[in-house]
Amino acid sequence: MTNWPGGKRGGLAAFILVAGLVIGGLAWVTAAALRLEAEQFHIQAEARRADRLRLALWRLDSHVFPILGKEASRPYTHFRPLYTPPLAWVRRGDELVSRPVLEPSPLTHEPLPDWLVLHFETAADGRWRSPQVPSKSERPWLPSSSSTADARNRGEHKRLLARLRDNVRHDQLRSAILSQQRRLKQVFGVSPTSNPPT
Repeated sequence: MTNWPGGKRGGLAAFILVAGLVIGGLAWVTAAALRLEAEQFHIQAEARRADRLRLALWRLDSHVFPILGKEASRPYTHFRPLYTPPLAWVRRGDELVSRPVLEPSPLTHEPLPDWLVLHFETAADGRWRSPQVPSKSERPWLPSSSSTADARNRGEHKRLLARLRDNVRHDQLRSAILSQQRRLKQVFGVSPTSNPPT
């Protein structure tokens, strides 16, 4: 048997040094493996979360897009309690004569989903209008509804329109809409179909 340099103490020191290096290496490898496992678990959890989010957004889109499509295709005149259709003809004997006709907006009585609470329009002069909040002069021309729920809704719509009028300026709203349109164009390459009215 070979003698260790420094005797038994040197051999013990060498053994402790080698054992320390082996234990340290194993500890480092174990910590790295645990870190890698934790990262993989985190990545899998994020993938599951992203999958659930994608599914939830798909469901939301399939529920909301048909309604938003319908809203986006409405003529701007529907956002007034009474409007004049583009062309109305009245028969005068054998002759057809063009006459202005007032029609109630379909939005005055159309049921809305819970998340769509008010239709409104605003103008640069600060006027805010909603087909669901007709003025006193417009009310006689609209179909009457005697239900308590409709009266409650009218009151709630009136309060919402007043809150909008008191808390949002026309120029702020217009600026926010234009900003969102620019952002959509940058992100999706989608150009807005029309600019908001002035």
